[in-house]
Amino acid sequence: MVACDHAAGVWLIPLLESRFSIAEGFDNWYTAYSFFCLCLCACLFGIFCLIKFVYVQVWRAAISEFIVTALLVFVNTAGAITCLQAGFTSSTAAISVITFFCLAFFILGAAPASGGHLNPAITFATVLTGFCSPARGLLYVIGQIAGSVIGALALKVVVAESVAEKYGLGGCYLKNTIYSDGVLQEVGIEPGPALLAEFVFTLVVLFFAFSIALDPKQFQVSLHV
Repeated sequence: MVACDHAAGVWLIPLLESRFSIAEGFDNWYTAYSFFCLCLCACLFGIFCLIKFVYVQVWRAAISEFIVTALLVFVNTAGAITCLQAGFTSSTAAISVITFFCLAFFILGAAPASGGHLNPAITFATVLTGFCSPARGLLYVIGQIAGSVIGALALKVVVAESVAEKYGLGGCYLKNTIYSDGVLQEVGIEPGPALLAEFVFTLVVLFFAFSIALDPKQFQVSLHV
């Protein structure tokens, strides 16, 4: 009996070892195959993004975003400063109206060339939702940021230095102290409320952008109006 068990063990152990080695080999092969597929997809995605960079239309659209964003920042901020300097009784309402019309006309003007994003938040959201390619989105964001900086600097050069200091041109003040009208003044808000305000207003902008401009159903509804 012992001899039979020993003989069975002699035959069974190599068989089990061979099966375990086959299973390990299968796991290693499957892992290598999965890694290869992942690398292949990443390479194809990278090549696809690089191909987008050579399209002339993409660069034209990005340049359009740069120019229109610079003009929007210049005109809108100049209008707001004019209202404040004029001492209107309801300067806040006047600034709101100016901002509304500036955004409406500049977005409509830039829409045929680039889609009229004029905002990195809009571009980032369209990239995540598939409305815009990553390469186009990257160029758009670079153009928008550069355009806003150029527009603000151009306005800072145009207006008087005292006006630029008074309204904080060339910077974003979060609870900062500036020298204006011969005295030190505290301007801005705390970082927490500023972050909350940015979050809420960005959600509002994204809601209207997607519900009005990017939703295909909205176009079908508009045809019947």
